[in-house]
Amino acid sequence: MNCAPLINYLQVVEREFSGLRTAPQSPSLLDDPKFRQIFLSSIADLENSHEFAELSKHTLKEFNKDKSFASIWQHHITTFFRWSGLYEGIFEGASINPEGICSLYAKEITAESGQWVCLAPIELVEFPEQPLKFGDFAIQNFTAEELNVLLKQRTCKLFYPWAEVDTSTLSQFWMIVCTEERPISHSGLLLWGEKIKPKYSPFSGKLKNAFRILSLYKWRDQYSPDENLLLSDDAGLLSLNICPSLPFTIQIPQGFLDNPPAAPDLSDLPMEATMDSFGEEVGEHPYVAFDLSGSETEFRDFVKDINALVEKIKQVPQWQFIDVALSFMEKGFRDSGLEQLLWHITAIEALVGEDVPGLTNLLRDRVSFVLAKNPAERKKIKKIFEKLYDLRSDYMHGNEQLLDTKVVHHDLAQAREMARQTTLWMLSYLNHVLAASTKNQTPLPSRDTLLSLLDLNEQSRIETANLLSCLPNEFPLVFQSK
Repeated sequence: MNCAPLINYLQVVEREFSGLRTAPQSPSLLDDPKFRQIFLSSIADLENSHEFAELSKHTLKEFNKDKSFASIWQHHITTFFRWSGLYEGIFEGASINPEGICSLYAKEITAESGQWVCLAPIELVEFPEQPLKFGDFAIQNFTAEELNVLLKQRTCKLFYPWAEVDTSTLSQFWMIVCTEERPISHSGLLLWGEKIKPKYSPFSGKLKNAFRILSLYKWRDQYSPDENLLLSDDAGLLSLNICPSLPFTIQIPQGFLDNPPAAPDLSDLPMEATMDSFGEEVGEHPYVAFDLSGSETEFRDFVKDINALVEKIKQVPQWQFIDVALSFMEKGFRDSGLEQLLWHITAIEALVGEDVPGLTNLLRDRVSFVLAKNPAERKKIKKIFEKLYDLRSDYMHGNEQLLDTKVVHHDLAQAREMARQTTLWMLSYLNHVLAASTKNQTPLPSRDTLLSLLDLNEQSRIETANLLSCLPNEFPLVFQSK
């Protein structure tokens, strides 16, 4: 890259800021609100200067290979100087290496993708003090000072005030933290011919995987007895169906071509009053329904084990139905009210359902077969499934009787528990089959074949296995008449 246009512009910036630093109206530099307006006005003049225009022309000529809009590239150039902190550094007298900046500029402008840090606060949960690291993501909290640096709050205050976050409040919450690689678009165009795909999750990549694992954990709040909800009677107020959630994400670009997104609204985060020894309110702190401080090992082991199972199954193209089911589990975990019931039953259908007559009975029998340990449990689970499926059908078909139906939190909790346990069972089942097929070097069975075994009773499975073991590999061709 020819660095002359970039260096010329850096020199103009230095001259402009040198004058500002010695002006009488700048006693407290960039932290003074009045001076910030003068500083921003100077930057606006710089970005309308001849030198900036020349840098833009040179960049377009050298790097605009796809003939995209010039305005998009001018936006990238402006963002590079602002988001990288160059303007602040030059103003405050930082040592500037023109060759190094030129190299960084060329690297950024030609980048096809960039790193983003994603933070997702977890409501209602208290974790142990140390961070929990799980490979692709971690669960940890930050001080307000650490968040100010990570989220580049000083730069946001200067150039992107919409991205400023209340870090003092945010620092009180534990967060899922991960880094994502995302493509950089230089077109700025909506592709009208692009295929529209169903979107089941507000999350993507590593953050989506982390949230899926959380949705499968056996959350028990302080009001609920620690028992199998599928076999318990209506617990009334003792089953509030509370689950943690990720109310929003904060995403911050690590590259210098993308603006930071707008800051989320923190006002809906669940907080409660903090009282002093005299009973006076002195502040607020996060409301905690799930304290995992005493069960760190159990939680850590669960996340590691299930994450490993999910990662293995993701590599099997013919078993992608599990991905659809996990997407529905996500939606059920995030939604409230009867929507939970809809998505959890839909997740069960994605796991063990088929497009055949008598689907309700098929699902009922398969779920009870999977989750029950004996005939008595099977009978009870069948009855519960029928009730939940009827409620779901009323909701789907707009049945006016649903207005008078007494749906309680216990029903929603049982639907979630049924879907959760069925999902965990299927993950274990698939991984067992995958391991055996890999070891024996045999083809992986299809979803239909996997599910067909659920319809056989114990005696039928034994008889079928014995019969298959004595038949030749060419069966049934070897028995064709001539």
